[in-house]
Amino acid sequence: MKSSRFWVVLVIVFVLMFGAVWGITVLITKSVVSPGDVVFNRISTFGADWIELYNRTGHALDLSGCILSDGKNRYALPERTFIQAKDKLVMVQEEDRKKAESAGIRADLTWRGFGFGHAKSEFALLLNRAGNVIIDFVQTIPLQEHEILARVSPDSEKWEIEKNGQKQQEVHLNAASNVDITPAEQRTLNALQFVKQSSKEIAGILSVVVTIGGLIGKLVGTPGPKPRTVRAAERAA
Repeated sequence: MKSSRFWVVLVIVFVLMFGAVWGITVLITKSVVSPGDVVFNRISTFGADWIELYNRTGHALDLSGCILSDGKNRYALPERTFIQAKDKLVMVQEEDRKKAESAGIRADLTWRGFGFGHAKSEFALLLNRAGNVIIDFVQTIPLQEHEILARVSPDSEKWEIEKNGQKQQEVHLNAASNVDITPAEQRTLNALQFVKQSSKEIAGILSVVVTIGGLIGKLVGTPGPKPRTVRAAERAA
C-alpha cells in the first residue's frame, strides 16, 4: 500500500513540476505585445540611422513579425526576435552598419530600405504583426553630428537631445497630421496608452498549484488516531 502511494505521489509531483515549468515559460515570454510594452528609447538620424527599443515589462517579449515603419515604408522583424525584461534591443539600418560600428553602436538587428529624420518631420512606429495596432511611436526630427534623440528615462514620456552623452535640450514631440498611415493605425495612434499586464495567467496557474497541492496533502497526510472502543468493563470501572 505504501509503495503504491509513493508512486502516485511521485507521478503527481512530476505533473506539478511539468505544469509549473510550462506556466513559467508562458509567463516569461509573452507573444502578444500590447501598446506601451516596448518603446523607442533612443534614435539616431545623423550619420547612421539606428534605434534602441526598450522592454518596459517584467518578462521577455516575442517581437517576431512586428513591423518597424516610418509611416510609409515597413520592415517586419525576423522570427525568434526576443527582447528580455527591462532590456534593450538595438536596430541599425543595414546601409549604415559600418558607420554605427565605428561610433561604438553594436547592432542586435538591422533593417533595410528607409531611414528616419531626413525629412522635416517623420515618424518612427513599431506595429504589431498584423500592422493594425501601434505598439509605440515617436516623431523624429533632424539631428546634428553626435546628437541622439532620447527619452529622459525609459519609463518617461519626455524626450531630450543628447550630444556625446550629455543632455543638450528637452524637446516636445507632437503627432504630425500628414503621416501616411491607415485610418485604423491613426485611431490607435490617437488613443495610444500604456496597457498594464493582466494577472489572470498568474492567478490561473496558482489556482492549479494550490489544487494539486491539496490533493497531495490528502494522499500523503498522516492518518489520525483510530477512535477508541470503550468496553463495558472499562465503563463499569
